[in-house]
Amino acid sequence: MRRRYVILVALAALVTVVSLALAQQSTGMATNFTNLRVLRAEGDEDAALIALTTAGDFASIPADAIEMDRSSARQMRGGALGTMACAGAAADKTFTVVYYGWRYENGPCQRLMSVAYTTGTQAVVKYPQTAAAATDKFWADTAVVTCYRGSGVLVNDGDGGNGATEIGLDLQGCYWVAARVSGADGTTGVEAGDVTVYYFLW
Repeated sequence: MRRRYVILVALAALVTVVSLALAQQSTGMATNFTNLRVLRAEGDEDAALIALTTAGDFASIPADAIEMDRSSARQMRGGALGTMACAGAAADKTFTVVYYGWRYENGPCQRLMSVAYTTGTQAVVKYPQTAAAATDKFWADTAVVTCYRGSGVLVNDGDGGNGATEIGLDLQGCYWVAARVSGADGTTGVEAGDVTVYYFLW
């Protein structure tokens, strides 16, 4: 009788754990631990934004678009895009990033959001993707977001407090993402240069 009681208690505990895990998953409370990956490699402003009037079809996905791959253990629960950005060569430099998305294998290019960034005083020190020294590179600490998705965005530490701004956006089914940088020629006024855009899934 005692053994049966112990088994029943163990089963009840297991059911509770599974129920909590499912509840977290359905409410978005569960979060993966993910590293930063490069969405847009370091460089000054792009020559142009994506021309939606002539290159907004699925066949025109640029070669640098990144798959939001959730197949690995570390990324498998990703349903939202997380992004951070850094630039040079000092604090209070500005740049704008436009994020674009595509479905898995068809459909049009869609603007996800446009973000006007300003760098703060928190130095990158070492690049996340290589651990190589990053000279005169600073994390964006201010983000003014124009969101083109109905679900809106989540902005962490984006009010100019000299931290590292992080933005979360529901991908709403988009599988491919690309970023384009403007207003960052590195020489005009307060325009930044050498912008790197990072992403993670959560």
